[in-house]
Amino acid sequence: MEYKGVNVARRFFVRFRKDEDLLNGIYEVIRREGIKSGSIYLIGGLKKVSYGLYLGGEYKRMEKEGGFELLPSHGNITEKDGEPFVHLHISVADCNEGGRVWGGHAMEGCVVFPLAEVMIEEFNTMIRRVFEPDINLWAVKA
Repeated sequence: MEYKGVNVARRFFVRFRKDEDLLNGIYEVIRREGIKSGSIYLIGGLKKVSYGLYLGGEYKRMEKEGGFELLPSHGNITEKDGEPFVHLHISVADCNEGGRVWGGHAMEGCVVFPLAEVMIEEFNTMIRRVFEPDINLWAVKA
């Protein structure tokens, strides 16, 4: 086990409107504000969800369209190769299939409808992501 204490330096509340790409929008905020380490919390709705499932050493991309309630979802912001990297897992309830839940690693192509509410917290301590060959993943290094 590894761990590191962090304090929140700043918080940003962001509201995304319909037809915005959720992940691209989050990247726009963190680049504009110079955030390299932090956490993300979100709720809202999507009309298209794009997510990955880690299977056999790679992510299998999944896409669904319709109406989705964006359930409370979380992620982190770390530094990877000198750049900010968002690792965000999302869960959505399908409004057209009686609330069936889907989820995984958020990818570009998650389109907001009618809105998404996102809280971004910036840490005052750098958290980095490093490649760990034994598990074939980029993992957080505390």
